[in-house]
Amino acid sequence: MPFIRRYAPLEDTAHVQDRIARPTFRPDYANAFKRLYPGVGLADYDNEAFDAANVLIQATMQAIKAGQLHPGAVDRAGREAVARNIAAIHLTGATGPVSFDRNGDTSIHAVISVFKVVNGVWTFQQYAPGYAPQ
Repeated sequence: MPFIRRYAPLEDTAHVQDRIARPTFRPDYANAFKRLYPGVGLADYDNEAFDAANVLIQATMQAIKAGQLHPGAVDRAGREAVARNIAAIHLTGATGPVSFDRNGDTSIHAVISVFKVVNGVWTFQQYAPGYAPQ
């Protein structure tokens, strides 16, 4: 509610929220996190951030091992090598199976919802075209 109060002048504006259409946290990931970090809770998007970081780490390591990227170098060829490697990644992450198509787009079906503040309350408006739950 503090967010809504802070941005009350934006009463008639829309807010877009994306969510992956599956359980938020894989139980084994959540349990391992709780063991490693007692007293620290998991927050929204922690699992997606964890998976994204691991995808980038794997793609970067593959590029280094293949000699396509040299540690410390910042160049277009290295960035392109990492991007190409992302398309080949298949891993089981905090959100479950993570993979990409040949264009590097995720194979995970995302749900994108559009909300609007009406009388101080977030109110669902619609799903973004092509991003409704399956």
